[in-house]
Amino acid sequence: MSNDPQQPSGADDLQFDRVESAVPAGVGEPIPATSTASAAAPPGVTVCVACGEPISDTYFEANGKVVCPRCRDAVVARQTSGSAVGRFAKATLFGIGAGIVGAAIWYGVRVATGYEVGLIAVVVGVLVGSAVKAGSGRRGGVGYQLLAVLLTYLSIAANYSPDVIAAMRENHDLGSNMVAVVIITVVTSLVAPFLGGLKNIIGLLIVGFALYEAWIINRPKPLVFNGPYRLATAGAAPPPPLPPVGGR
Repeated sequence: MSNDPQQPSGADDLQFDRVESAVPAGVGEPIPATSTASAAAPPGVTVCVACGEPISDTYFEANGKVVCPRCRDAVVARQTSGSAVGRFAKATLFGIGAGIVGAAIWYGVRVATGYEVGLIAVVVGVLVGSAVKAGSGRRGGVGYQLLAVLLTYLSIAANYSPDVIAAMRENHDLGSNMVAVVIITVVTSLVAPFLGGLKNIIGLLIVGFALYEAWIINRPKPLVFNGPYRLATAGAAPPPPLPPVGGR
């Protein structure tokens, strides 16, 4: 079970790598409610994008969205809790699982149709990249990007392993040597995408795009909390922002 604080419903709108606090220039004017008000909220009432509750006093602004202090604290707690090693291990396990599924899909299509459908590599990149992102708690960052790219390529290479094993089984000298079978299978599968040379330039470009997809899915998205602000009353001059909370 995870020890991370429960994430507010609707907080998927707040996707980021790290949390920062900042106080922008200008005054603390209330943000218009038209873009964030829930269906149940009265017209003109500013509500929190995460929990949907009306803002009665103070609020924060994050990526152009209104966040109440309770949800802001929950998001910050979620991002600062837990173990970095544990998150990376979870992202690795999620990515491996997605890679196995992606390799199986590609191999199954190839066996069923008799064609090398290279565009499936892009599907593999999206599957693995999304799985790593989910396992990391949607943090992103260079470490997770490199992990996603590595697992994506290993998944693409694993698609060729059954063919390599089948070829070696026909060679009785190698087929009986399990160590040789494993080593040759791994090495041959890893270089298989390049064996076609320039004749397979389109295939290599597709593989490169798949790796790029896995990379950009896990790019960091810093979330800056501006505020806190006090909601201005109707007809009153907008008050200045409150002192920063957790600012640098």
